[in-house]
Amino acid sequence: EIEAATFMGFSYVEEIKLPNGIKMIGDMVFSNCGKLKKVEIPKTVTSLGDWVFTKCPSLTKISIPASVVDCGCYIFSRCTKLKEVIIDKSRQEVKERWDKQWNGDTEKDLRVKFKEDVERERAEAKERERIEME
Repeated sequence: EIEAATFMGFSYVEEIKLPNGIKMIGDMVFSNCGKLKKVEIPKTVTSLGDWVFTKCPSLTKISIPASVVDCGCYIFSRCTKLKEVIIDKSRQEVKERWDKQWNGDTEKDLRVKFKEDVERERAEAKERERIEME
């Protein structure tokens, strides 16, 4: 477990790769990390606390592994450059509150992609590539 507010305010951190074995990321762990651009969440994480990435204005894209079954509120609040969240689950697997509580006051054009969206896009790209090669 990563305790609440562990990296809060680490304004110089740009990239974090969390080690395997972590199961829970506590409340506000990466809150107010102004230069944070990339976070790799391991497939062992099952829970994300409240406001985990609040005020991370440099974060533009993040992937949530299928192992995450519980997600806190406003985890992306004030992530003004965040445009894409990729969830390695199908829409049916994701609790309704996830999408509603993530956004908070982030940009309205935040795109949440589910597993089936990513798979469809890959298939479409392969098909375009195949057509171009003919």
